[in-house]
Amino acid sequence: MATWTEDEIKFVLKKHEKGLTRSEIVESYQEKFDSKRTSNSIKHCIDTYSDYDVTKEAHIASLKQLHSTRKSKSKVAKDNKAILDNMIVQEEFLEEFKQLLKGSKFKIHPKVKKVSKKPTKRTIVAHISDTHFGADIDAEEMGDLNGYTNVEEARRLAFFIKEVAGYKTEHRKDTDLVVALNADIIQGMIHNIDTTTPLTSQFSRALHLLSQGISYLANEFSSVKVICTTGNHGRAMHRPDKGRPTKNRWDGYSTMLNVALKYALKEFKNVSFNIPTTPYWYGKIRGHNYFIVHSDAVLSTGSIGKTVSVDVIKNKVNDLISGIGPIDVVMAGHTHIPLATILNNGVVLLCNGNLSGVDEFCLSIGIVTNHPSQQLFEVTEKYSVGDLRNVMVLEADKDKKLDKIIEPFKGKF
Repeated sequence: MATWTEDEIKFVLKKHEKGLTRSEIVESYQEKFDSKRTSNSIKHCIDTYSDYDVTKEAHIASLKQLHSTRKSKSKVAKDNKAILDNMIVQEEFLEEFKQLLKGSKFKIHPKVKKVSKKPTKRTIVAHISDTHFGADIDAEEMGDLNGYTNVEEARRLAFFIKEVAGYKTEHRKDTDLVVALNADIIQGMIHNIDTTTPLTSQFSRALHLLSQGISYLANEFSSVKVICTTGNHGRAMHRPDKGRPTKNRWDGYSTMLNVALKYALKEFKNVSFNIPTTPYWYGKIRGHNYFIVHSDAVLSTGSIGKTVSVDVIKNKVNDLISGIGPIDVVMAGHTHIPLATILNNGVVLLCNGNLSGVDEFCLSIGIVTNHPSQQLFEVTEKYSVGDLRNVMVLEADKDKKLDKIIEPFKGKF
């Protein structure tokens, strides 16, 4: 039989106190609760609960009183008091935690109910880099060429996430997802003049936005693998080498954020993280060899916004191949200029755009075009890079419906 509720217990005890027989209590109980209880069940209820107030608060209070006045020093008494104290601590913690959750801005989409283990034949790669969360580009200062606040950063990311979720849904049952977080996710503070947004706020915003985006995608794909790299804007300036570090390049805000995301999404069994200590990621996707790097170090693509030195890049890639191993695709960030080409050695080079758009520095040197974008493409056993899209995100800025996918961050942390 189901356990007794507080209302049921109070009802039975009240009838018992009035002197009703057990058969009368049974009949009265069945009329009240439209539920069957036997005479023995009623007896058990009376015997069990008649000696104390049945409310949780009163019961704990009575137990506290009992142990505070008890003189016995037996092991049983000490053990009982330890259990009671633990109950009280847990009750207080749970109540505080409930209140904390009510006021928290942190949000992820509901956990996946069922994870498919069926092998897939296709992989979608979502290339996310140079999002520069926390850049807070002032539209007025930019002459309305671009504005990038907590609202625009959330909506542009949500727009891209929506495009990923809607990419070739006819093949969804045979498709998994790779999210390449290719660095410069936060604006950082690498010159002490780049931003007035506190680093704690930038970190919190990035965690808030990406946890929503990745959890949203986890409900669309049977498997989501997140590959992480480090870049220049996410580096920590506490290090003795004030320039771009050469040793322990992973020691910075990028890795802290990636680890935080990993733990924030640990309940999603279909989401995994690969966080290398190398300043790049090298591995296979659908049997093809991928080299993912932010491109501020190890492999510089140069200033491709002005000149693309294809032969120079090819030679650098050849050097990497001679030491690291075969490479079919290079994915790079950093330059903010989308580019897709095939080098003369047969390696596909993909350079990603950015999410933040043209900023104050660009304006100061006469760059006034604004085309923020992120890359999205498909990988199969046959094609290392199949259908490729440079997803333009500027139209997202005024679309309030995107806030249902990713809520803009508010506050300081």
